[in-house]
Amino acid sequence: MTLHYQVIPNRNPFGLLYKETVMLPIVVLLVLVLLCPGQLTAASEDYSFKKAEKLFSRGKYEKVLDQIRLLERNRFSKEGRLKYSLYKEVRYYHYKLSSRILLKKIGSLKESVGLYKRLFLLDSTKQFVNQPQYQDFKQLIIKTLESTVDKNNLAASRLFVDVLALQGDTVAAYRKVYPVKEALYLANKEALHEFIKNYDYSEIDRKALMVKKQSSIENQAFALTKDFKYDFEKVRAIYIWIVQNISYDYSYKIYDAQTTFKANKGVCSGFSYLFKEMCLKAGIKAYRIEGYAEGRPAGNHAWNSVEIEGYPFLIESTWASCIKEKTNYYYLISEKELSRTHKPEEVY
Repeated sequence: MTLHYQVIPNRNPFGLLYKETVMLPIVVLLVLVLLCPGQLTAASEDYSFKKAEKLFSRGKYEKVLDQIRLLERNRFSKEGRLKYSLYKEVRYYHYKLSSRILLKKIGSLKESVGLYKRLFLLDSTKQFVNQPQYQDFKQLIIKTLESTVDKNNLAASRLFVDVLALQGDTVAAYRKVYPVKEALYLANKEALHEFIKNYDYSEIDRKALMVKKQSSIENQAFALTKDFKYDFEKVRAIYIWIVQNISYDYSYKIYDAQTTFKANKGVCSGFSYLFKEMCLKAGIKAYRIEGYAEGRPAGNHAWNSVEIEGYPFLIESTWASCIKEKTNYYYLISEKELSRTHKPEEVY
C-alpha cells in the first residue's frame, strides 16, 4: 500500500507569521534609512574611539585631541537633539586628559582636574588611571595644592583636596587645609578618620587635663570644650579627661553618669553614659553601644559612637582608662579593630 502526502499551500499559520515578523521590520528599517540615514548611523559611525585609540598608540596626541573635538561636536544633530553622550564614557576622559598631559599642554588646570576626577570615578578596573602620566599629573596637583594653601586660596584648595580624596592618600593635604579652614565636611570617612586619628593632640590633651573638676557634667563639658573650634578637638578633650580622671569601679556598683562623675569611678555603663552626656552638652551627637566584649573578664559591655562631620566613629573610654598606654589606640578605633573583641547589639 502506497501512502501519498498532499501539500496544501498557504495553510501554515506559523509560516505566514514568520514571513510577516521578519519582513516587516526590514521594510521599516529600509524606509527609515532612506528618510534619515544620518540619525541611524550616528552611533556606529560618529561615536567611535577606534581612531583615537590608534592615534594614541602611535603617539599622535595632537590628532587624538582633534578626534576628541570631532566627537564632541558631533554629539548633536542639526535639529539640536543629542545623538550620543560622552558623560559616562571612560575613554573620552582618558584620551583627552592623557594627550594633554603627554603634550605638556594641560590648559585649564581646573578643567583638567575635573577630567581626572571623572576618569577616576569611571575607571573602576584602573586600566587607565594607573598609567605613568597620571602619576605625574597627581604630583602636579599636590604641588599646586601647596601653593594654594600658602596663598590661603580655599576654593582652589578644596578642588584639589576633593580629587585627591578619591585616592585615599590625602592625609598630608588634609593636615594642611583643615587645621586652618572649616572644610572638614569635604572628607570621605576614610580620609577624615586618618586625619583626626593621627592629629597632634598634645596641646589639646595638655589643656584638657588642666581643667579643674566642675560642679556638674554640663559645666565640665563647657570648661573642657569652650576653647576649641572643631568637634573632633572637643571630642578629644572630653575623652582624654574621662580616661585620665575616671577609674573603673571594681565593686561594680556605679552604673549611671551622674554618680560616675561625682565619684570619679564607674563601670563601663557609667563611662559610656558620662561620655555621651558630656558630648551632648557640648553640642556633639553621641550614642551608647551595648553588646558583648571578649576581654578579661568577658561579658556584657558598653562603649560609644560619636558623630564628627556627619560620620560615626567609635570610642572605647573604659578600656583606655584601664590600660593607659592604649589611650590613643581606643580613641576613634576602627570598626575592624574593635570588632575583634566587641560585638555590638544595640545603639541608642
